[in-house]
Amino acid sequence: MIRRPFITVVVLSLLLLACNGRSPNTGTLEVRLWDHREAIGDFSELWFTVSAVAIHPTGQSRTEGWIVLKPSIRELDLTQHIVGSEVVVAKTAVPAGRYNAVRLTVEEAAGILTDGQQVAVDVALEPVALDFPVSSDGTTTLGLDLVVFDVSDHPSGGYELHIREAILLGN
Repeated sequence: MIRRPFITVVVLSLLLLACNGRSPNTGTLEVRLWDHREAIGDFSELWFTVSAVAIHPTGQSRTEGWIVLKPSIRELDLTQHIVGSEVVVAKTAVPAGRYNAVRLTVEEAAGILTDGQQVAVDVALEPVALDFPVSSDGTTTLGLDLVVFDVSDHPSGGYELHIREAILLGN
């Protein structure tokens, strides 16, 4: 005779497998990066360190409520990820719901120009407004199109890294 606790464990295990290990109130969020080809052609390498990706729930003040995601890749060479060759920097379970912004935090950036000169790259990343849902029955994919600007004709000079746009790639 099979005991009830055994049946309960089997049923719960099957339910967890049906949810792919996720709670029914979570969905999967994937965040991809690539460069838009502005000044990236000046570089043979442009390395930066991603410390976090964050999303903001709709209905909360922009100064609070951010959900911080740990990146799956921390260091990358942006010259290897031009349009059409994006890199996944985060893929994780997040609470299902509606969101209205995404933020990328980069610790540092530096590069080597095609002439061999090493340069620092200023990081000027601001949160980007983007309305998107995360549902519990699939994967939501966001894309962050980065751009490197040559600002050598400005008083500060050099290069700056910005987010050109954030887009919903799929849901």
